[in-house]
Formats: sequence, C-alpha cells, structure tokens
Amino acid sequence: MYRLYRKTVMIPNPPRENNSLFFMNVDEIMAVLNTRDNSVVLPCWIQPRASRNKIVGIHDGNVKISLTAPPVDGKANAELIKFISRSLKISKGSIDIISGESSRRKLLAVSSLSAKDIAEKLAV
Repeated sequence: MYRLYRKTVMIPNPPRENNSLFFMNVDEIMAVLNTRDNSVVLPCWIQPRASRNKIVGIHDGNVKISLTAPPVDGKANAELIKFISRSLKISKGSIDIISGESSRRKLLAVSSLSAKDIAEKLAV
C-alpha cells in the first residue's frame, strides 16, 4: 500500500510461480510411493511444531508434511495419522506407521486405497 497525493493505492502482490518445493503433481507422488503386502507405503518427512498442518512438497524422496503437534509422547505420530486420514478421506485404522516412530522420516502403510488414488488425493 502506498500513499500518492493523499490517495491510497493498493498494489497487488505478483503471483508466485509453482516451483518443485511447493507444488506436487500426481507423477511426482507416484514416484515416491511403493507397494508392500497389499498396502501402499508412503514415505514421509515430518516437520513438527509448524504453524499449521499441511503437505509442503517432496523432500529427498519423501512427502514433506508440517504438523502443529510437538514431537513428544507420540503426539506428532497421532496428529500425522489423523491428518493423513482426513486428507485421504479414510479411517485412521487403515494407516499404520511401519518405521520411524521416533524420527522425522517415517514410512506409513495405507491399506484401503491404491497408489493412484493416494497420489490424486495428495496432489497439491
């Protein structure tokens, strides 16, 4: 906002370009998904104590997810399962943490959807 000759002029922000950090398409998500024992394995990189829950993008072959919960007493793990279940519109019982319960890098097993369905629902 600038003042010019006693008039206030609003200058809009220029639109941001979609770069690989903040934009994911279906093909990028399909590249990181694997299948194992009738379930789809979703590798995640978790950023706890963020300002809001959101899917950020791809980080070193993992889906980067920001969570508001602190990494204490499994609160971030519970928040992760709740957030992913809401994003994919499935029950929380369909999601299991295969590995990484105490680290930022986690492997989630999703048993009720195909890899294509998960990629389409997570694409930002």
